[in-house]
Amino acid sequence: MRTNVAKGDNSSRSGQLLHCLNWAQSQIESGEETIVHIMRIRAGESRGRLIAEVTEDGTRYLEGHNSVDASGILKHG
Repeated sequence: MRTNVAKGDNSSRSGQLLHCLNWAQSQIESGEETIVHIMRIRAGESRGRLIAEVTEDGTRYLEGHNSVDASGILKHG
């Protein structure tokens, strides 16, 4: 099982990818965040994969295997 996490500097959300993308876009539009990273994390793993970033310029999907430490995100998210 895996989950998606949208993480900005001030807050974060987790859930389905579309939920995370919509939340990220609303955070950008309201000025609460300047950039929100979207990552996919598998249950029980300490590292996740960065899959997208949302800014005022739009959503940019990232290819490759951009690994990120998920342990801190899940504790503070």
